[in-house]
Amino acid sequence: MEIIYTFFEGIDLTTTFIFVIVFLVTILWMTSPKSDIPGPKAWPIFGNILLVSQFNRATDRKKFVEKLTAKYGPIFRMFLGPYQIVLVQGHKHVLDVIRKRGHDFLDRPDFIPGIKLARNVVGGSGIVFANGDEWKGRRKFALQAMRDFGVGKTSLEEKVLEEMQNIAEDLEKTKGAEITDVKTMMLKASCNIIHSLIFGYRYKHDNESLHKLIKTMDEIFSGPGPLTASGIFPILNVLTKDSVRVRVEGFTTLKKYIDEHISEHRESFDPKNIRDFIDMYLEAEKDENERTSSLNPGGLFSTITDLFAAGTDTIATTLDWSLLFMIQYPDIQKRCQEEITKVIGAGRMVRISDRRRLLHTEATIMEIQRLSNIGPRSCPGESLARTELFLIFSNLLQRFEFSKVDSSDILSFEGITGITQAPSPYRLKADLR
Repeated sequence: MEIIYTFFEGIDLTTTFIFVIVFLVTILWMTSPKSDIPGPKAWPIFGNILLVSQFNRATDRKKFVEKLTAKYGPIFRMFLGPYQIVLVQGHKHVLDVIRKRGHDFLDRPDFIPGIKLARNVVGGSGIVFANGDEWKGRRKFALQAMRDFGVGKTSLEEKVLEEMQNIAEDLEKTKGAEITDVKTMMLKASCNIIHSLIFGYRYKHDNESLHKLIKTMDEIFSGPGPLTASGIFPILNVLTKDSVRVRVEGFTTLKKYIDEHISEHRESFDPKNIRDFIDMYLEAEKDENERTSSLNPGGLFSTITDLFAAGTDTIATTLDWSLLFMIQYPDIQKRCQEEITKVIGAGRMVRISDRRRLLHTEATIMEIQRLSNIGPRSCPGESLARTELFLIFSNLLQRFEFSKVDSSDILSFEGITGITQAPSPYRLKADLR
């Protein structure tokens, strides 16, 4: 003890101060994010946490990114804690990155908070958040299931047209009055379509169970997007606990719902009569080889969750946007209606086989979607989505004239950012043509 005391006694405060300063500077230098890609100054440990938070809260992310692009160029980076996020702006640069380095951007980064949340609550990575061979295997399985249970077949077309008829009936009941819940109407249809493929049956549009499912979808897709600072720094959940809690409850409710249906399917399962996606899940579960592959039961369970959640909200959101655009641009709506009247008439519903003759209508849908599946990771439900969007959009325009409630209504196209970009609240009216 006397030797130690003598040692510290020989160190003066100046030396101690210099040592502490050098130590802290070294730590800060070692923890400062470094990159050859231009971008805003990143702080040690935290990176650009404030800028990322501003990005998440921005009502118009496009304008937000454009401001940063003007300062740092079309390819720049931000750091979320120690993790680098590269943003690419402009059609030419996006194409260049994906074509030349597409496989470098194929996987989902494990650090993204929304991905970790879904994996922890649901119990697996499914399709949306899977990588590598797991993603390829589950995507292949999902595509096969889609083909087996209707995509590209008359059976699916009839399911979509049935839901379209229910939407039309809901619109007719309004008798030209103000409508403010377009997305809810569309959710009933999109939810029923994917529900029938996965679980084997649909609900009536006034069924309470359907309304609860729609509420669950809203809980999952509302709130901030998956790129949040709270996932890197959990203490920040104190500030966002409500949105995080609601999303966790949504995933938990959906998981319980799927669990119940799987249990019901187990009791009536017949390997000689595969009825729906759940039956395919149970068939794979019995295969010992597939239990250890990308098609293991845990992964398939999450795949069901992905297909059901994404197949419900994304389609309804796109249809919601489509009617917003139609009331803002009535001349475009009129041109589509004239084409539909000329090619189809009013005596029958529009069918998938009519798509190649309704060129302007199809082009309008594509413009609304702004789809550019130019990367190697396209959605396995894309064919289903295109079928639903075309049949519902074209048949709605065939039967109804959509317009503003008041000609002075000012519509916003900034949208509300969550997991998907939903339209800001608006109102319209639908009159029979």
